[in-house]
Order: sequence, then structure tokens, then C-alpha cells
Amino acid sequence: NNIRTADRTNTGSYKYIVEFDDGRTSQTGFIRLNGTFEGHTYFVSSADVTWDIAKSTAESLGGNLLIVDSSQEWGWIRNQEPDWDDFISSNPHWIGLFQDPNAYDFSEPQGGWRWVNGVPLQGPLTTYTVTNTIDTDNVIGVDNIDRYTAKYLITQSDFDSGSISNVVSLTGSSPSRSNDTYDVSDDGIDNDGNTTDDPTQTLFSATPLMEVTKVATITDLNGNGVNDLNDIIEYSIYI
Repeated sequence: NNIRTADRTNTGSYKYIVEFDDGRTSQTGFIRLNGTFEGHTYFVSSADVTWDIAKSTAESLGGNLLIVDSSQEWGWIRNQEPDWDDFISSNPHWIGLFQDPNAYDFSEPQGGWRWVNGVPLQGPLTTYTVTNTIDTDNVIGVDNIDRYTAKYLITQSDFDSGSISNVVSLTGSSPSRSNDTYDVSDDGIDNDGNTTDDPTQTLFSATPLMEVTKVATITDLNGNGVNDLNDIIEYSIYI
């Protein structure tokens, strides 16, 4: 499922959605969404505040602004608010998603988006396929080793910067969400002095090259078949 959201400035004040992993069923100043998802409970604030205040309040209460970790969780949230389009358009609510201008992939309007736990909403490696699994599905189970391939289109700004650097982060959710595990990819090259969790870097080497061609065309104004006085030379320059 694709998550449809609306980009709003932090100066606006809206209600916000908080999730907790401690199983609480009530929270002062909030209205609870019915049910639980993988041990998490969700609440909508009664107050309208800015995003910064919503984030700090959620964390001070022991929770966090809504982070959508999976399509299953997203489906559960959608079932709580079936008219989501209206929910985010005419009655918007803050969630745990923000645009980081210091992120390596920042660009307007779609680059640099992160969940409040640091996980990208989507990185540039968005075209990926499961190319090999030991059990022919794309669910990572106990003792599974699954191989994914991803494609990335090099942009002019990438080339101008001289390199591309990226990492993959993986979060494994425990049944009660109380003992999640987390890992960051390593490039597998240890002789560079970085032996753990260093990003994969691709360097570009630019070769400056220009070519200019000039072609002359002469207009014989007096028609004598000779290049002489008062004839016109027109130069066409191709770069």
C-alpha cells in the first residue's frame, strides 16, 4: 500500500497521532483508536499543536508520533480512518514523518523524508526485486538468507558531487514489539580502515571534454564565381 500524506509547514497547528508499545489503553488528553496492532496502541490528540511540540509531547509520554513500519500496519491504520483522504486534506493530523534538509537525498518535494526513528520513507533505491530466496517467498524467516537487487539512476547532481554514498537499514519486529532488532548494512570492504557498518560509496571521475567546429559559407553577391570584395562570409559555429 502507498502512503498518501500532505506536506505541511511546521508553523501550522494540528492534532497528532501517537503510538505506544506498552499496551496502555488510555492517555489523558487523547482519544484512543480502537484495537491494537502488534502490541501497539494508537491515540489522537485533543489539542492542536505544531509538529515540533507534537513530537516532543509524544516522546515525553513514552511513545512516538505514528511510524508506519509495514503495509500491514498501514492497512490497520486505514481501517481506523477509512476516509483517509479527507483525514489528511481537510482535517490533517501530524505523524512521525519529516523532511530533513541535511539528508544526502534531500530535494524538493520528495527527497530527504525520514520517520522520527531515522528510517527513510523511501530512499533512491526504490526499484528492487527479490532475486533469490531459500524458500521462494519474500518473507525473511528464521535462518533465511534472501538476496535483493536494486537499481538507481545516476543524476547530474550525483555526478557533479563526485560520489554516491548510501546504506540500508533493517528492522526486525518482535511479536510484541518489545524486543526489536536493528542493523545497518556494511560494504564488505574492511581494508579501508572501516570494518563495521560503513556506507557503500561509488566514486565518479569526470573527464572534461569540449569540441568546437566552425563552418564557413560564402555568399557571392556579384555572381562572378570568385571570393572577392563585398562578398559575405557566414560562419556557423557548433559546440
